[in-house]
Amino acid sequence: MIMLRQIGLGSLLAVALTYGVVAAAPQVPEERLAFPRVENGLGYAVEFTNRGQPRSTDLARQYVAAEKQEDKRDIRKKLSDALSQQFDAHIKQQQKELEDLEKQIANLRSVLQKRIGAKSTIVERRVEQLIQDAEGLGWNAPGGLRHGYDAGTVHPLTVPVDANRFPKVP
Repeated sequence: MIMLRQIGLGSLLAVALTYGVVAAAPQVPEERLAFPRVENGLGYAVEFTNRGQPRSTDLARQYVAAEKQEDKRDIRKKLSDALSQQFDAHIKQQQKELEDLEKQIANLRSVLQKRIGAKSTIVERRVEQLIQDAEGLGWNAPGGLRHGYDAGTVHPLTVPVDANRFPKVP
């Protein structure tokens, strides 16, 4: 119960600190953003485009509003080109993310192979650590507050509750 309370308080503190950092962060004006916000008539951001590119939603509206087939054909071509550029940028970003993930996987494979090769050393070091802890020669002194109790042990801050002291709730 105490542990749950500590976790809850820790989470609440983390959220409060995060909110304070975010609230204190300087706000970047929208005109300085690489991808300015595009809003529909209701004020919701619906699309992000690069500067200089015609916005696809505006082109789609122009297409619907155009009366001549020749105008519709030109606007459709511009819309197709704009969407093709946006798609290419999206694919480029996905390829970069994939390359980053592949690097992470390669690093994890390398570390895993090192750990497999050093299994006996790692296990022996852990055996020594557990034995020293059991003998009172570990990092935490005997009787101090420790984390990670074995099953059946009592936390030093836990006080047994006398069931007779508290009335039963109906």
